[in-house]
Amino acid sequence: MADSDRYSDFAGSPADADDPLERLNTMRTRMAAAVGTGESAEGLITARFTAADGLASLDLDPRALRVPSADLAEYVRLAVNNAYDDYRAAIQQIGADGFGGSDPETRDLVDNPQAALGQLAKLGDDFAGRLQGLAREMGIQRQRAKEAMARFRPVEE
Repeated sequence: MADSDRYSDFAGSPADADDPLERLNTMRTRMAAAVGTGESAEGLITARFTAADGLASLDLDPRALRVPSADLAEYVRLAVNNAYDDYRAAIQQIGADGFGGSDPETRDLVDNPQAALGQLAKLGDDFAGRLQGLAREMGIQRQRAKEAMARFRPVEE
């Protein structure tokens, strides 16, 4: 294998779906943009949940103001919980997509934060190893260039 081919996967295309760093960046972007939406059973209250704001919005149909306060409180609670559940499902789907689909191992990463952190640590170690290998290769190439320059003698006229 040629030295230049050894790290060809390291500097792949940004659109390369097999690049773990690009995949993580895509996941981070999708998670930041995720929105969960929920309604009350009667449809009088609509809630939106995001990572940045938590409860991002709460819309009340004017008819909701005519119901008893205990019912209104229950409608709000249901709408917010439904929005959060929808948001959580979206985040889990993004995680499943980012870690490779819906196989049992992937579900474990999504459902078990410690497993996901372990996978991220492994990815970080792999990245650090690639960087060390790249730095080592650059040092070798620099040394070769120095040696070639030392052998170089300008043509005399």
